[in-house]
Amino acid sequence: MSDFKDDLQIDKYSLDEEWERQPQLFLKYAEDQAEYETRRDRLKDLIEVEKAEIEKDIREFPSNYNLEKVTNDSVRAIIVTDEKIKEMQKEYFSFFKTAKVYGALTKSLDHKKKALEKLTELHLSGYYSKPTINGEFTKKKDKNIKKEQNESLKRNWRRKR
Repeated sequence: MSDFKDDLQIDKYSLDEEWERQPQLFLKYAEDQAEYETRRDRLKDLIEVEKAEIEKDIREFPSNYNLEKVTNDSVRAIIVTDEKIKEMQKEYFSFFKTAKVYGALTKSLDHKKKALEKLTELHLSGYYSKPTINGEFTKKKDKNIKKEQNESLKRNWRRKR
């Protein structure tokens, strides 16, 4: 995932290569997103199972948890502070965050696709081509420049006399 910033860059001078890479990049990040979403969802289910097992154990053996009376609040407090549950939730939120990042990357690749489309349109319209000047325009421009230079030389020559 560390190279994602490079994957979002566009080399406007290699649009053909960028277009070839675009679907592969999108697929790569979409698959990674799906993988982390699946891991997250599986872990969420495992957390629920673990919570249920702890609750069952608390209700069957309250003395193991130093409880005289079992209440919903006391059960919830024990479950929330259970170290295994805390570790599982930490891992869950890690998967959750990673899935979100991959989701943002796939969305960014959609934006990159739009940018590639616009850059391709610019390229096809000649935006990146070398500027050309009409031959008649350059002749007129050259005549005007020569005329201005001659007039300037005449003025300067008269002043010196």
